[in-house]
Amino acid sequence: MTGTRPAPPAVPGDHGWVDDGHGVLSCVAGDAHSPSQVVACPYYLRRDIAERLPGADLRQGPSLTWEGHPHYKIAQLAPPRSWSSLVQALPARHGVRPLRWSLFSSVQRSAIRAAVSPAAAYRTALHHGHDADHPVRRLLRQLADEAGDPGNVHGALGLTGSAAIDPARLGAGNDTDLIIYPGAGAPLVLPALQRLGARFLPELVAVGDPRATTYLTTRLMPAITDEPSTRVLTRRRRDVAWLGQHRIDLTYAGSPTSPDASLPYDRPPVGRLHATATVTGSAPGFPVALKVESGQIDRLLITARGFQGVFRIGDRLRFTATLHRGDDDPFASLDDASGHRLTIEQEGQP
Repeated sequence: MTGTRPAPPAVPGDHGWVDDGHGVLSCVAGDAHSPSQVVACPYYLRRDIAERLPGADLRQGPSLTWEGHPHYKIAQLAPPRSWSSLVQALPARHGVRPLRWSLFSSVQRSAIRAAVSPAAAYRTALHHGHDADHPVRRLLRQLADEAGDPGNVHGALGLTGSAAIDPARLGAGNDTDLIIYPGAGAPLVLPALQRLGARFLPELVAVGDPRATTYLTTRLMPAITDEPSTRVLTRRRRDVAWLGQHRIDLTYAGSPTSPDASLPYDRPPVGRLHATATVTGSAPGFPVALKVESGQIDRLLITARGFQGVFRIGDRLRFTATLHRGDDDPFASLDDASGHRLTIEQEGQP
């Protein structure tokens, strides 16, 4: 009798992890997916996979261990401009293909063999290891308590980054990546961090703190905003904080959505758009989706990270983006592609 193939695991939300079973771990990118495809970034490659890719540089050594195998971060193997080439070189069995635009890829749902939910990873981190009073583990415990979800039983918070895949890495680096899910506990997390002594990026920028300077000057991707606009948006950011020298990176998750019939990333680009628009609204989650008043579009999608929660109603934007048409729903996309620019011409009211 022929056995049936097990159904793929449920796809975790933004910043969750999916494993194709053949050596590629991908980080889920946002909440917009289709019934057959998951938008994700191939992030860690098993050593035997990385060794076969043309142009991959393995000199830095593996980043983490997953299911007993060393894995390399794709950012170690090649610069961003070469990531698409590495993804294209992956054999078809991985079910990964580059998208029409953005640095993300799509992963076939049917190819996913395992998944790591950030909420479950957070619960694991609370109890993994022998040092129950590890500073980062203590922080996670305190934040879950403050969010009204002791033990993170209901999933108010999530843990992502390498520590979600390899719990032994919790606190091994100088940063911890957390997800804040919508719900009653969400507004309580930032005040809790401040009570614990955390200082957020705008505060440190204002006093020229070297932690903020180093963070802003060592970002992997180039800025798409000019210097004055960067200063405006940085003052509004609440997604990066420090406790001493330890950095806390925060992602604000959107509400779970049903799969869309098609992905916005599959909408072909039809050219560049140079336009001005006024922000009239925004939706939580990723990509950042702005409702705008403009003569050509009413939606602007931003896939570059660092823009969650920074726009205000009434902000007047000038931008160079990519225009997408079809289905009577034209929109523009701003990502890390060369030539995309965003300027705040006038600030809206707080």
